[in-house]
Amino acid sequence: MLFDPETNIHIGTWYISKLIGQYEGNLDTALIAYNAGSGNVAKWKANTKYSKDGKTIKNIPFKETEEYVKKVQIHYKIYKLLYVK
Repeated sequence: MLFDPETNIHIGTWYISKLIGQYEGNLDTALIAYNAGSGNVAKWKANTKYSKDGKTIKNIPFKETEEYVKKVQIHYKIYKLLYVK
């Protein structure tokens, strides 16, 4: 059923909402986890090579995830300009 657009959107929005809550509203960390997985986020947060404070990830070791987060951030800003007053 994941190929059904309505089902896919429903599950995707549920999952990103869950991740935003899990990461206490930190959208960037939630996006990283959405693409790379929560297990990787936990490892990266515990490694000073990727996180200086153990809470935020400054260096994403997966290029695909880094590009994904950048794309979502750009589109998020565009949507805010267009639709948020």
